[in-house]
Amino acid sequence: MPANSPPRSFILVNANIDPSHVKQIPIPSDFITAIAISAAPAPDPLCIVNVYNPPNTDSAITDLEAWYHTSLHCRNTIWASDFNKHHPLWSGHSVPERCQRSDCERLLQLLLCYDLSLRLPAGTLTYQSDCHETWSTLDLVFCTQDALRKITTCSASPCSRLPGADHLPIHSTINTTVPTIPPVVRYNFKDTDWAKFRAELQRQLDDRHLTTHPLTTHQDLDNFINDLTTTIQLTTAAHVPKACPSPYAKRWWTPQLAELWHTYARASHAEFAARGTPGWHAAKTACKSARNIYTATLRRTKVQHWRTWLEDITEADIWHAGHYAAGDIRDSSMQTIPTLHAASHADPSVTQVYDTADKKSELLTMCRCT
Repeated sequence: MPANSPPRSFILVNANIDPSHVKQIPIPSDFITAIAISAAPAPDPLCIVNVYNPPNTDSAITDLEAWYHTSLHCRNTIWASDFNKHHPLWSGHSVPERCQRSDCERLLQLLLCYDLSLRLPAGTLTYQSDCHETWSTLDLVFCTQDALRKITTCSASPCSRLPGADHLPIHSTINTTVPTIPPVVRYNFKDTDWAKFRAELQRQLDDRHLTTHPLTTHQDLDNFINDLTTTIQLTTAAHVPKACPSPYAKRWWTPQLAELWHTYARASHAEFAARGTPGWHAAKTACKSARNIYTATLRRTKVQHWRTWLEDITEADIWHAGHYAAGDIRDSSMQTIPTLHAASHADPSVTQVYDTADKKSELLTMCRCT
């Protein structure tokens, strides 16, 4: 991406997908973002390209042409795009005259050259213009023939429309297998029956003779630490309930917000279904009212939640907040290891910096071995 240029597109990857199987494709453009996902059993990666082309320009198309001329072609490619172009190929013919056609020649030549076809059904309405009070098709999904066979569904979703958005989300289902990260087991110590925990821990300590065994050598100390660790782990697994947090949980979310969201989703769907009918104006008014109520309640709830949290904050909470805030945002681990410094093995007078995950792992491994 050019320096000092704000990005106009981005791709969010589910945190449960193994990051080692996802690679960003470098494209020198602030209008295009692309990733390659290694998905089994396909030998070729799945390339997903997000494109935003500003209105009345061919900026993104120019960048796409330049990238395709200098890179290898991916057989499994999907374009999720907003080209801001109108053409009967995707707009259909039952749209306002002003949306029938725009300068699409370069885009059509690019699609033909690299064998990309439209996957979103033609005539699917995706964009609402408030100033013209019309709907049109701007958000598109193109894909190669290999990727076309893997996409099982592709449609606009009025019920999932975000409050205040003038574009509808496009939901696509791809029949493939993506490697995921195994779930991490976390224990809920707050709900632990500590009386039973202490009794079980004491019993296991007595059975292993850890409370009476003398420590006379370094090996005795090592064995004692290993046995004690094993005993605590077994007791924890037996008497501490496992936490099952939802990956979508938000601390400030309430049942009232859930109900208001469903109300807005129903109103948005009704407004979309009523387009072009005598009841469209009333449906738009109802949708706007539901949206405003939801967003206003959302803002108040967030403010009140964090205000209450700050009033009841403890010293431990402050420490944890500072710990997470100081960590590298690119580190997806739950606990961030800071940059480490250690004397170089080649020259002890030189301090070596360990600032990446691989370097930190190497240093910790050497320390453990020595």
